[in-house]
Amino acid sequence: KSIETIAEFFNHGINTSVSINLSLAQLEQYDIVSRLKQLSAQYRVPHENIIIEVTETAHIRDVATTLETLSRLRLLGFGLSLDDFGTGYSSIQNLDILPINELKIDQSFISDIAHNQIHRELVESMISLGKNLNVTVVAEGVETEEQCQLLVKMGCDLLQGFYVNRALTAAQFIENYRFKAA
Repeated sequence: KSIETIAEFFNHGINTSVSINLSLAQLEQYDIVSRLKQLSAQYRVPHENIIIEVTETAHIRDVATTLETLSRLRLLGFGLSLDDFGTGYSSIQNLDILPINELKIDQSFISDIAHNQIHRELVESMISLGKNLNVTVVAEGVETEEQCQLLVKMGCDLLQGFYVNRALTAAQFIENYRFKAA
């Protein structure tokens, strides 16, 4: 459904990307790469516009299969994002072994960066780490102007959350885009 929706955006002249959360169990399915390739071709959405988000909240059971799947996806041009960074299993180790090109800082660190010095320093360190690894850094759960200003000052690449925009249907997104483009 996500790939079908982004194809609709393309049909309206909106060149954007879509992030799709996949569980580790889904990444261990033998046909997941061919299914994503097929959907990409069917809807004429370039691989580069599809970002697969891998959550850190679960332990990788079959490391070899998961790494093979993720490596194949990256080689084909799909984006790979490490979601909920800092909250799951072996965060730093996953940075070393997973072929990601995006790092999403969990909202639990973002929610109080304006008032919690430790969280502010942790977020700043995560952003710096992402920059040093040459990956895009995304802050999840941005809800206030103050959080936005701090994250921009820290050099965060992308912001996600209600401060940026509330959730929209595809039709609302298209209308909102047309309004802003006009």
